[in-house]
Amino acid sequence: MSTGIPEIICTDQGTNFTSQLTKEFDRLGVSPRFSTPSYPVSNGLVERWNRVFKQMLHHVIRSDPTDWDKHIPYLLFAYREVPNCTTGISPFRLMYGREARGPLSVLKSSWSERAADLASLTTAKKQNSYALYFNRGKRMKEFKKGELVYLLIPDSTNKLYARWTGPGEIIDRINPHSYKVKLPDGNVRHIHANKIRQFHTRAQTVGVIFEDDVEFGEIHPTPIKTSISNYNIEVDVSHLEEHKQVELLELLHNHAPLFSGKLQVANVEHKIRLIPGTERKKPYIYKIPESLKLEVDNQIAELESLGLIEPSEAEIAYPIVCVAKKDGSMRLCVDFRLLNAVTKPFDYLMENITDLINQIGHANVITCLDVLKGYWEIPLEEESRDFTSFKTHRAQYRWKVMPFGLRNAAASFQKVMNSALSEYREFCKAYLDDIAIISCDWYTHLKHLDVVLSKLTELKFTVNVKKCVFAKTQLKYLGHIIGAGRHEPDPEKLRAIEIIERPRTKSALKSALGLFNYYRNYINYAEIAKPLTDITK
Repeated sequence: MSTGIPEIICTDQGTNFTSQLTKEFDRLGVSPRFSTPSYPVSNGLVERWNRVFKQMLHHVIRSDPTDWDKHIPYLLFAYREVPNCTTGISPFRLMYGREARGPLSVLKSSWSERAADLASLTTAKKQNSYALYFNRGKRMKEFKKGELVYLLIPDSTNKLYARWTGPGEIIDRINPHSYKVKLPDGNVRHIHANKIRQFHTRAQTVGVIFEDDVEFGEIHPTPIKTSISNYNIEVDVSHLEEHKQVELLELLHNHAPLFSGKLQVANVEHKIRLIPGTERKKPYIYKIPESLKLEVDNQIAELESLGLIEPSEAEIAYPIVCVAKKDGSMRLCVDFRLLNAVTKPFDYLMENITDLINQIGHANVITCLDVLKGYWEIPLEEESRDFTSFKTHRAQYRWKVMPFGLRNAAASFQKVMNSALSEYREFCKAYLDDIAIISCDWYTHLKHLDVVLSKLTELKFTVNVKKCVFAKTQLKYLGHIIGAGRHEPDPEKLRAIEIIERPRTKSALKSALGLFNYYRNYINYAEIAKPLTDITK
């Protein structure tokens, strides 16, 4: 009766249900329904409930055989809060319209809290690992009031398109990760730090680098005008006997035009081919400061007088870079990095330095020739000249010859030298502009030297006599002292290693290891350098 007066009471034929009390229920409007005697199926719902309740009592009696009756209210409450398999709704909810919080709900809550605690712990660990991965290499962004910044915001009607625009000005800091920024149009917006980056003013000057810089790549400044009009050849022959000195100088004078110091045009051409499907990017041309304009003009005039450059009207031109020499002077270079990025590589097998050193080192008489600005003696084909255009503050020019710094320039020059000297490969070895002539005795060496000089004259190359070494038993070649069967490192290079500054960064350590690696064949380098190599990983 605690839940109200029922309308129907279903029961069996028990006398307790057919008593006067049941008749009083009938007066209250409660209709009793009695099952057929000896036919329990007629009251199947009650019989099914009795079976379920007996199973529930079975588990309670096993654990508490004496006080099982005290657990009956709790069992009934637990049954009322379990959803029925037919209706999918618990009896309690059918009666009251809400879920009950009974023993099972308390147990479920306890289990859920335990699972939630475990999930929370696992989630915290995963979130920390995700944060470490995401923040790897990241740093906190902090901007000061009045600082200029770039902004990643939509600047068109397309909602899916955004780009870095600006500069904007930091007005105020709202919280640690967002700022008020004044946009270029005067509007003020609240923007998260992830969409802000520092603004760097582009330098409106020519790039200036030092001669020893390695980050920019190989540096080749323009040549200095030289000439020997009277062919006065001065070479060091003090190491030779007197009659050998006379014979050598006489041979050199027979080829005096080769040592004139005047750049010539060789009988070959260099071609530039772009990677199919690529387009050249137009580079930014820096303004030249007033203090360098006169020097740039002088060097451009020098290049024109040497016949190395000519005026150009190409659509794309590259910037110039000034190189600060050790003596304080400035020399001119062209930054071809964007051109090199789209130039089709020319795969030509370069000479193996170790093999060259071993072959040359066995000779008894060695001469080393240096081709004077060999790159500038190889003309560019007409169709490739516009690719090399560059701009100054006054005009635009293009190279007529193969400039230093071009991709494939070294391979192209090596191919020319190998092809030209192929018939003399037994006694003539070339590595770029260094040509080594080797012989077993003096008179054979004179013959070898004569034919090589004649071939260079035929090709219209010029030899830099100041850098040549003639007829020595031992000489310095590519950083090694070789000759007469001996092979040892250059003492000057070793002194540079001895006084090298202790590396303090991975980049500096890699550079030092590169220097040490040049002499790896003289020591057990791999074992000694392993601890240092491991640090760079």
